[in-house]
Amino acid sequence: MFEVWVLFEFLDYLYLYRKATIVIDRFPKKFVISIDGYTMDLYYEKRYEGWAANATPDFTIEKDGELKVIMDAKNWFEPKNEAIYKMLGYLNNLDVSTGVLFFPNDMFLEPKLLIRGTNLKNHINQCLVNCVLWPSGSAKAVAEKKKNLGILVKTIIETLSS
Repeated sequence: MFEVWVLFEFLDYLYLYRKATIVIDRFPKKFVISIDGYTMDLYYEKRYEGWAANATPDFTIEKDGELKVIMDAKNWFEPKNEAIYKMLGYLNNLDVSTGVLFFPNDMFLEPKLLIRGTNLKNHINQCLVNCVLWPSGSAKAVAEKKKNLGILVKTIIETLSS
């Protein structure tokens, strides 16, 4: 249920705050999104053939048929390291540089929202976004969600432009 909520919060943010055009191609599996001069395809649970194993992340973003961003929602309250290792596995297996993890809280989580690999030999441009979306309607939670999704969208657009 959390991953569906995340999907609609993300789409809502794009539409309301970034004035994106969103076309439902195959509900709920594919959305075509136009934002800031870029068109991207957002997929829900699309299966990919990796170099080591097949994978089905919660969400993916493609540009011109090329996988650019992998996103996974984890409704966890426990330590987040296992989710981070899984995302790093997705990035390596599917040869993608940008990964996003959505969490409902920041317990046991690095304080940094955006983590870029430094001094890497094999994954030079790799980055990981830990996007916390508090499932609450409080003013503080809504402001935090807007801020975090803003950083996420900026990172996605940077990825699409590279």
